[in-house]
Amino acid sequence: MSPARKRAPSRCRWGSGAVLALLLFSPVLAAAATAEETLARAARGVLAPGEGQATEAVFAAPSGVTTEADLPLVARARYTYKAPRVRVEMTDVASKAVRLLVHDGKETWLVTQVGATRLSEVAPEVRRALSEQAFPVGASPAGARLGGSEAVGGRPAQLIEGTGPEGAWTMWVDTADGRLLRYRLRGGEQVGDLTYGAGGALRKVTVKNARGQLVLVRFRDVPARMAVEDGVFSVEQARGGGDLGQALARGLTSGRTQGPAVTATAGARGVDEEIQHKQLGRMHLDYQALAEVERFRITETDVENFLRAGKLGRYRE
Repeated sequence: MSPARKRAPSRCRWGSGAVLALLLFSPVLAAAATAEETLARAARGVLAPGEGQATEAVFAAPSGVTTEADLPLVARARYTYKAPRVRVEMTDVASKAVRLLVHDGKETWLVTQVGATRLSEVAPEVRRALSEQAFPVGASPAGARLGGSEAVGGRPAQLIEGTGPEGAWTMWVDTADGRLLRYRLRGGEQVGDLTYGAGGALRKVTVKNARGQLVLVRFRDVPARMAVEDGVFSVEQARGGGDLGQALARGLTSGRTQGPAVTATAGARGVDEEIQHKQLGRMHLDYQALAEVERFRITETDVENFLRAGKLGRYRE
């Protein structure tokens, strides 16, 4: 990337040049097109392109390979979205472990049976792994700033730059339609290119390391348009401080069938408060009991049943 970034020539008389001119000279549009808002819209286009579901196959090799055929399948993901919200269920192929993420339109939560915690607050290695496999889930537009412009695949793109917990990052956003075309993380340690299909739906993400080797490829199927209930995006924040944060970093932990621990489990799954009071009486969170809950784990079958039930929101009749 040249230090002096130049705007690519317009491909048509009324195209990206005209759009960019409007953004530059219209007070109303210029005020709306801040770096943070532009990046947030681009991320929503990838994560929640309307309302429905899509699945992904994730192939990865952290050490890097030469061809896509050398990348092993490491995870499968299911996206349920209703813009601007998205729920992502990541299943590790080897261990069958499942991690559940919910982006509520503003921030991303890692959800377990004892509640939800912000993805930004979990252990760095967990946050990094999930962010790589489900980018741009977890990406925050806060502090983003406009850079120059470059061409990506023959399309003029606006650069948006920023700095996060793991270093500098750069995003390339199509100046014509606002789609995210490319991203660079951790100061160039990873560079990802996004490919879109008919209707502008994301179909593939190809990620390379600084040496130009393939480290990750995601293939997304054709999104299925369907009605999605708001309840699948509902979460209740977990409590308990640092000990709970470490439990969340280790993965899903189990609740118990009675006592104060049920409060956390029921809250995470959105049980109606009135039903809670009728069945369990007036409840108060017991942090000592919660710490004991963190010592236990659940089976893969329990995790699968929990996710398949789709009851993050209020129980449905």
